Amino acid sequence: MTSTTSRNYSSGFTQAIPDFCLRSDPFASAYVGKIQISTIGRFIFEPALEAVIDIDNEGVFTLESVEGNFYEIGETMDDLKKALEDTIEFVWKEYAKGQDKKMSGDAIEYKEWLNSRMRVI
Repeated sequence: MTSTTSRNYSSGFTQAIPDFCLRSDPFASAYVGKIQISTIGRFIFEPALEAVIDIDNEGVFTLESVEGNFYEIGETMDDLKKALEDTIEFVWKEYAKGQDKKMSGDAIEYKEWLNSRMRVI
């Protein structure tokens, strides 16, 4: 069993970092870790949105959430958070609150997922 270190951020990110990720390895990405996002901007995810953050060897942050269909990049963690907030605001307006008659079947499924998992604070 791998031991972990947890970090909680005021932004709503909770990060469980496997201790092996804290080692320095010049041949691997600088950091890879799973996070759970419960609150971001004016939104709450219930249950928390699962995502993976990666920091490449050039210091660029990426965030990917397969379940939410989110992929963001940023030069800093703050940039990454802002990019995700902007995307969530967009999908909330365009999909979660959009008109079904203007959406494809996939878009309606995404709308249903958003409305089942997110709420405005």
